[in-house]
Amino acid sequence: MKKLRFAVILTVALTGSMFGSTTDQLKITSGATTVTVVDNFVGDQDAANGSIVYTNPYLNGWDVEVTFTFTSSPSHQPGIEASTDASCAVSSCFGSGLDVQYSDINFYFPENGRNDYSAIVDGSGSTAQVAWFDKSNTIFGRDTFIGTVGPFDTTSSGFLIGTAAHSSFYSMTLEQQFFASGPVTFNVDGKVSMVPEPGTVVLFGTALALCAAGLWRHKLTERPSSAK
Repeated sequence: MKKLRFAVILTVALTGSMFGSTTDQLKITSGATTVTVVDNFVGDQDAANGSIVYTNPYLNGWDVEVTFTFTSSPSHQPGIEASTDASCAVSSCFGSGLDVQYSDINFYFPENGRNDYSAIVDGSGSTAQVAWFDKSNTIFGRDTFIGTVGPFDTTSSGFLIGTAAHSSFYSMTLEQQFFASGPVTFNVDGKVSMVPEPGTVVLFGTALALCAAGLWRHKLTERPSSAK
């Protein structure tokens, strides 16, 4: 039973790492205009902790609707997700860009970062997604580059696995970049999450195997002996 208890503790340690807090922030920039929205403060249209919904029908000509959901459930890998609808239909935003960033602090999960991005592009423009870690644990910090997915100028999707996270508390930032060369509509979904390194996967599998073996042996010792 000592091995069984150790295996259970090891499994919990591997799967129960600390996840990001609800100190998430959204920052949207177009030209000289920047809007920053803090979770559950002015501009956030969602009362739930860890989620920001923001709509601006005219930001330097851009019509923007952003829904960001930060995944904090222990049943999921730690990370942040972003869905953005953005369109440019007037000449004031032709030839200009839109930058949407979402960030949170207090992550602790030292594994590789995975950047996933899918985009529907209808019109003349392009979009890309960039992700970072920051070991100073600062909102919108960028000291460790994970990678860029895109740019996409047609409907497309992709992912990459980049630099490993720090073995101490860090922040993560997900940035979606949009550029309009003419009338265009974007519907995009993005995510940055943690991917276990091979060594962690092996260790985790070993812990599960020890759990299974311990439970099986424990069951055998409790099985009633056959009648003679």
